[in-house]
This record gives sequence, C-alpha cells and structure tokens, in this order.
Amino acid sequence: MASLEFAKEVRDWLQDVLRQIDPKTKISIKQPWEALKLLDKLKLEKEDIKGHIEAGVKWDVPIILGKGSVIKLPTRIEGPVIIGENTVIGPHAFLRGPVIIGNDCKIGSSEIKNSIVMDGSCAAHFNYVGDSIVGKKCNLGAGTKLANMRLDGEIIKVATGKDAKEVSSTGMRKLGAILESNAQTGCNSVLNPGTYVARKGKVLPGAVVSGYVE
Repeated sequence: MASLEFAKEVRDWLQDVLRQIDPKTKISIKQPWEALKLLDKLKLEKEDIKGHIEAGVKWDVPIILGKGSVIKLPTRIEGPVIIGENTVIGPHAFLRGPVIIGNDCKIGSSEIKNSIVMDGSCAAHFNYVGDSIVGKKCNLGAGTKLANMRLDGEIIKVATGKDAKEVSSTGMRKLGAILESNAQTGCNSVLNPGTYVARKGKVLPGAVVSGYVE
C-alpha cells in the first residue's frame, strides 16, 4: 500500500525534526495520520529563534524558528510551533499549534491547525489546513480548504487506494486530508475529511473531493 511507504517518509522526516528537541526521539507509526496523534504531545520547554520575527507578531508559548526563516506581521501563533529553515510565514497567517512546518515552505494568509507541512510546500493564499499532513513540495491553490470534521461527527475513514479493501478507520473524529509528496490542488478546491491524495496527485480547481485521489 502506498500509504505505508508515505508513513515511513513522514516518520523519518518527523523523527529528524523532533530530534532537535530530544536527540533520543524514536517514532513508530503504521499509517501517516498516526503522526497527528503524536502532535498532541508536543511541548516546547525552550524557545529557539534563529530566524526573524517582525515586531508585532504574537505568540503565547515557546516556538522554534529555523535559520533564514521569517514570520511577518500580523501573524498570530497559538500553541507550540516548529518552523524549519528558509520558510516564510505570513503576512496574516494564523498558526494554531501544535504545528510543524518544514524548510523552504511558504505559508501566506492561511490558517494551519494541528498539522504537519513538510519541506518545500506552499499554502500561500487563503487556505485552511486542519488536522492534515501535507507532504514535500506540495502546492495548495488559492482558497483550497482541507476540511477536518464530518457534519455528523462520526469517526473518519481513509481510503488509501482504489480497492474497497484499502479503507481504514482512523479512530479520529478530526482529520483533514493526507497529501503525499508533490501533490497539487487547484484554486477553491475542497478536500473533505479523510481525503487521501496520492503522490503527484492533482485536485482540479473548484472540485469537492473525498476518498482516494490520484
């Protein structure tokens, strides 16, 4: 299953990030969305600011900001956030931690909540990313929304392939989308809770999608 390969990619990447805090960190996950459950345990005891934060940006707990990264006014940060190197946050971004954003990313006038955004990915224009995983070098078109809760509040299932057998219950009531690396979404698209986008997958502009997307 492709999701197992992506789970390994997420695990290795996340493990490297978290070893900045604790060199002994070791992560074990079987499916990508399990990484989001680990975020709930994220606590940063010490602040580490190597990049630049413009005057007036507000945050309420310690954060980590990598070298060459910039957080622009009037961004607001709530909860623990880790941001890698050479990443631009804002203006007008809202990060609702726990959130981990990698190197060389661009987060513009968007809201990121309880999510992982891996290296080289962009959510630059009026996006909502809730309880989601965005792989490496993904691009979210302007206005793309990754919805994270069913209207009926039921547990979210994820289809990780075309086969009906490749459907897993996550045990989670809040889960947005899983985008494998190099995926793209068109402007004003909506990814319903539990949507899984395959590597190099594309969501067309204005589309409302669920299930497995190639």
